[in-house]
Amino acid sequence: LFNSIRKINKYSFNTTWKMDEDRLPENLKLTIFRIVQEQLNNIFKHARAKKIDASITMDNDRLVLKMRDDGRGFDPAVNGKGVGLKNIRSRAELHKGAMNLKTTEGKGTELTVSFNLQL
Repeated sequence: LFNSIRKINKYSFNTTWKMDEDRLPENLKLTIFRIVQEQLNNIFKHARAKKIDASITMDNDRLVLKMRDDGRGFDPAVNGKGVGLKNIRSRAELHKGAMNLKTTEGKGTELTVSFNLQL
């Protein structure tokens, strides 16, 4: 997904994947893909970002996805109720995961989604 988007050359991407994909069930892999896709869509539509950092880290019992942009940020009390964020939260909760959003107007947004792998 990121490789095809890099070809646009409008965004600077930094990706770090530290995970063992073979340990993940196929439905969780698809959920992670869809969450990344949804957040990229949010960034492209709203953030006016130039740089996007994305990472997945995994240890014995937990997987953490982080996506950060240097865009314009937003006030979550005013603009944090959109369909995209609801979709991300629903997808995370479907796998007993949790979503956290940090954003400041003018300073970008960081999305963190974590999944417990020991269920």
